[in-house]
Amino acid sequence: VEVEARDELGALVESFNQMTLDLRAGRENLQHSRDSLQSTNTELDARRRYMEAVLANIATGVVSLNAEGEITTFNRATERMLAIEAHDAIGQRFENVLSDESFAALKDLMERAKARRAPLEDDLSLHVNGSRLTVAAHCSSLRDSGGAYMGTVVVLDDLTELITAQKTAAWREVARRIAHGIRN
Repeated sequence: VEVEARDELGALVESFNQMTLDLRAGRENLQHSRDSLQSTNTELDARRRYMEAVLANIATGVVSLNAEGEITTFNRATERMLAIEAHDAIGQRFENVLSDESFAALKDLMERAKARRAPLEDDLSLHVNGSRLTVAAHCSSLRDSGGAYMGTVVVLDDLTELITAQKTAAWREVARRIAHGIRN
């Protein structure tokens, strides 16, 4: 509003004009912040979808726990290895999901990793659905920049086929040496 007055009315109009300018600047800042936040959310969502796709398609089992010990990640490879469905595991405490005695070594490793800052690695022999599964388990506790415990991540590599191939190769070598000895 334009007014040529120098009295109280002029001061009121000047204050009104300043207030509208401040409101316009505030609205523009708010719009800019909203656009920036929306862009950041879109980027984070794209990263999340990418990470989910990577986890779903790798042959290595990945399980992550939050600070309360609840499972937050349980990929397809883990489902296949442990014969546990992800929808039955996610959101549950790992002790309840891995309650079967055949998972005792894995539970113990996960509990020990929580208390340590250094990662733990071990080869574990598990019995799943009546067959023996050998996995290389790598457990790391997740900590924030202040050192506070945030959770645990477990990576499982199925070594069963590798060990079977090594045993087969060893037996072939034994058979070859025996056959060579017999020929001689």
